[in-house]
Amino acid sequence: MGKIITALILLVFGWAIPLMTAQAGDNRVLERTINRASPGGDIWVWQNVSQGRAPTSNDANYGTANTVVCRSTTNANTGACPARAGGLDSTYTPVKLLFTEKRSGMKVVLTLQGYRQPAWVNVSGCGRTKRSLNMAGGASCIGAATAESFLYIWIPAAELKKLPVGGLWTASLRMTSWRAGGPNNTTAWNADITLNVIDPSKIDIYFPDFSFATPRIALDLHPRGAPNDFVGAYAEDITTLEMCLYDGYNANSTQYYVQIYDPPGRPHVGRPNGDFSIYLNGTGSTEANARIDYHLRIRDPDSGAMRDVINGGDMIWTRINQGLIRPVRLPSISTYVLCVPTPLEFSVTKFNVNEKVAGYYSGTLTVMFSPTTPTVN
Repeated sequence: MGKIITALILLVFGWAIPLMTAQAGDNRVLERTINRASPGGDIWVWQNVSQGRAPTSNDANYGTANTVVCRSTTNANTGACPARAGGLDSTYTPVKLLFTEKRSGMKVVLTLQGYRQPAWVNVSGCGRTKRSLNMAGGASCIGAATAESFLYIWIPAAELKKLPVGGLWTASLRMTSWRAGGPNNTTAWNADITLNVIDPSKIDIYFPDFSFATPRIALDLHPRGAPNDFVGAYAEDITTLEMCLYDGYNANSTQYYVQIYDPPGRPHVGRPNGDFSIYLNGTGSTEANARIDYHLRIRDPDSGAMRDVINGGDMIWTRINQGLIRPVRLPSISTYVLCVPTPLEFSVTKFNVNEKVAGYYSGTLTVMFSPTTPTVN
């Protein structure tokens, strides 16, 4: 008997709520990931979402009169659009909404669009009509009034292209229904929106001292020591190179992968494990007397401390969001973006210049960078 009673109670509430009670708005958390270079289609905040049915059968034109308005006509922080019911407009309603980039604090206003579809319920030959968000004018179909309304609000694809850089963009849309001459704050339409905007075509390894050019590092290896003591002459050096990693996501990536190496496949007898080399030009020799070895260190963006770089070894950093960041102007982006400073330190241990063949030494160094960003959805 108890099971039968429980089943009946659930059944009664199941059919009673839609007919007798209006829907109390919606609190929505919306997150999307888009590629800034090709953002795709519109992003829907609400699409064909019912605002509820008339509480009573004699509530004339409940669907038409159940308007949705902004809190302000001018404040885009929570959405700017008509703030009270009125008008006879059946076109889209623009809603200006402020988006803020998490890391940089950069702000951009995008214009959303919205409308409602008041609907006749169980009226043969009558479907829906279109209204702007705040239009409250009545509508009749063979003498019947609308009893329900459906809400549509979206971010047009064209507006998404106005986001100037990749990053984590957030906004808070706050709207209410306006009926019977005043706002119904218990029927709120709230949306917290997060747009993960990735820009993989702009990922860059930036060298501030060289702007657009490939960096050229001059190691100071001129002989030192007593002027007339060539036998005792020596050389050593420490040189730094500023480097900054831009992930196309305004330093919001969850992980950075970096690998640094010099040309592989050349024997380096006697070179310390993990070190790098420059070679005497024009010889092709890798012998110790035609090669100068150097050690490399990099600033770890997780800890902020300098760490050794192993030639060809993997470096993975997972706390980039807590690291130091730096605003830079990259050649391919018209506004400032945030990158992660990872300066390099080149050090040549003191050696006797008589042990090396005199001449010009050079070499190349390759830096590989791969950030982990969200997947487009």
